[in-house]
Amino acid sequence: SNHVIAGNQFGGTVGGIALPGAGLNSVSIGVNASGSLIVGGLNVADRNVIGGASFGGINVQSTVVSSPDKCQIVNNLIGVGPNGNTASPNFTGINLSGSGCSIYANRVVGNSQDAIWINGGDNNIVQRNILGITVNGSGVFNSGYGVHISGGNGNVVGTSGTSTISGTLLANTISYMVDGGVLAASGSNNSVRSNLIHDNGVSGDALDIDLGTSGATANDANDPDAGANNLQNFPLIGKIYYLGTPAANDTNVAAILTASLNSLPGSYRIDAYFSNRCDNGAFHVTGRGHADAYAGTGSVTIPAGSNNANFSLYVHLANVLSTGVVSLTATDTLGNTSEIGSCGFLSNAQTDKIFADGFGP
Repeated sequence: SNHVIAGNQFGGTVGGIALPGAGLNSVSIGVNASGSLIVGGLNVADRNVIGGASFGGINVQSTVVSSPDKCQIVNNLIGVGPNGNTASPNFTGINLSGSGCSIYANRVVGNSQDAIWINGGDNNIVQRNILGITVNGSGVFNSGYGVHISGGNGNVVGTSGTSTISGTLLANTISYMVDGGVLAASGSNNSVRSNLIHDNGVSGDALDIDLGTSGATANDANDPDAGANNLQNFPLIGKIYYLGTPAANDTNVAAILTASLNSLPGSYRIDAYFSNRCDNGAFHVTGRGHADAYAGTGSVTIPAGSNNANFSLYVHLANVLSTGVVSLTATDTLGNTSEIGSCGFLSNAQTDKIFADGFGP
């Protein structure tokens, strides 16, 4: 109990001397581990540099059932050397079969498979991590997903399902993952909100959020289907109204979206994402946007006895380029987040007369 692993280097080189990578995991927590379990720390001197492991850089076994105030993996460099740029890949960055851990502010780059694999773990919190991008801003492709959830329930990737926080304070940044951004292959109540996810897939068109293992999932009437995150339907955008008349090169442009959600009765958090393009690649059923920038949040309630609700959402769009799109997700009160939805094209946006004076919700 009460372990701290801080300030170490596993794998890579030191002073020109090669360190052998671990034959299995560099750091493994499990069996009877309890109490405070800390890997890394917010101080630079406390971070671990972890590379070269044949399996996991950090492995938290299923016997660990903790809480985020006790089980913390913080501020480590995983799959990259001490300079934050030189690749030193593990097979998987973090293999998280345990429950109740905080994965916070790590840089996980260049590993051979998933950056973070929630492998059956529940109630873990993944926030403010940078996945796939080196310190100098370069991308290093990795063959798996940024965050892969298989069988876990109640995990939070970014902002929780019930939070009203707007913005990217708790966001993970996920890019350059060959397979995609976040895959919820199975499990439920896994909230995926406010993250910045883009440029995944070899052509940059892999899904940012994928439910199940069959690629993009189309909405179904009234949303009765089961599966990962209950295969939650995403909202459909109706119209986009600018609040005023933006100039050609304007940024951070205020707008109102009208949209609808077809799903089960209940309350939902709605998140809006801006992207400079809409993709209709091999992974897509219909064109989907990306989470290049976070545009805003709101809520909608589908009343009892109904499966539909219309709503409007106040957003800020990163720019007004004709190729720009905005897309939405829905998250129910249990934390089941949808895939990022179909594209609302800024090329079809209108200037709103009602809110032309700048007054809005």
